[in-house]
Amino acid sequence: IISTFTQLDGGFGFALAIPFPEPYISFVAGLEAITETISLNLFSLAPIECYYHGATFFMDLVVSTLYPIVLSFVFMGLYVYDLRVRKNKDSPWFFVFLALTYVVLPSAALKIFYSFKWDSFCE
Repeated sequence: IISTFTQLDGGFGFALAIPFPEPYISFVAGLEAITETISLNLFSLAPIECYYHGATFFMDLVVSTLYPIVLSFVFMGLYVYDLRVRKNKDSPWFFVFLALTYVVLPSAALKIFYSFKWDSFCE
């Protein structure tokens, strides 16, 4: 939980233009490298433009935030199916759902916060 919060907190510096001191920045960068390797960000290896020409940041934002929601519904549906139809009380699907939310939260939340970043070009 602390590493997830630290990764989110580290992304606020870019999204909201908040300067952080150097030891904290290097620590958060190390944590972000670790969590990026285990996060389920589909577009972390290659940008979305490599998969679909004409894609924008907002298309990446929609996909990055909707696929965990869809997967969560699928896992919860499988959990309810195991409980009601198969009468299996040791269903692993709820734990898979919790792991998905824990792993995907930092990358999806940072993507949402990055959408609030703007630079003024005209005065």
